[in-house]
Amino acid sequence: MQIDYRLTGKVAVVTGAGAGIGRGLAQGLSRQGAKLALADLDKVALLETAAALECQEPPLLKALDVSDGAAIQAFTQEVQARFGPADILISNAGIYPRCLLLEMSEEEWDRVLEVNLKGAFLLVRNFGPAMAERGGGRIVVMSSSAGFGGSAQGVHYSASKAGLIGFVKALAVELAPYQITVNALAPGLTDTAQPRYGLSEAEITARVQAIPLGRIGTAEDVVQAALWLASEAASYITGQTIHVNGGLPRI
Repeated sequence: MQIDYRLTGKVAVVTGAGAGIGRGLAQGLSRQGAKLALADLDKVALLETAAALECQEPPLLKALDVSDGAAIQAFTQEVQARFGPADILISNAGIYPRCLLLEMSEEEWDRVLEVNLKGAFLLVRNFGPAMAERGGGRIVVMSSSAGFGGSAQGVHYSASKAGLIGFVKALAVELAPYQITVNALAPGLTDTAQPRYGLSEAEITARVQAIPLGRIGTAEDVVQAALWLASEAASYITGQTIHVNGGLPRI
């Protein structure tokens, strides 16, 4: 079922758009008529995403490391020169290199926090002022169920995703006077490539059995929640975390 979220002509920025949930977000926004600025570290993956879109206007594509402040600033200027101020900002880029804490280097810890947490800060710090000046906008940040229940071999990842929850709550209060809503999505196990980097199919099957709705999540499950938060239908929702996890209990 396709729902009309009335995003025609809106300028939407999505990071981590090269694959998985990010690609799904780009496809969902394009179906709703949004003008897209898509970023990912992998330019080839971005081109593959662009080829899968239903856009009337070609998207702006940018190979980008979201932990690089100068690169984010340049990207913001490029988006505004092409489309004008962003209406929708979805901070989706993230990494999850599995590693036990007792074997983790300082560099491995820093890299995950820089991409997953600092990256969201840099994006809002650069795109937020134009939203505030215009008097409205939608910011959606991708957290994770791991930010609530923890994740083995993912202390750095869980810390970064938990940090995003506090970031969203505080930012929602700061930006509310400008009519900018700020919310987080916390997907559970989702049928993308990421879980398969560290889990066997048998382990994935075992985790699915613990999900009350009895199936693994899909990128489209997350996309529908993001589109709703980006739309006028969610104009009175801010500072919240929406759990897209099939009913899995949160610890």
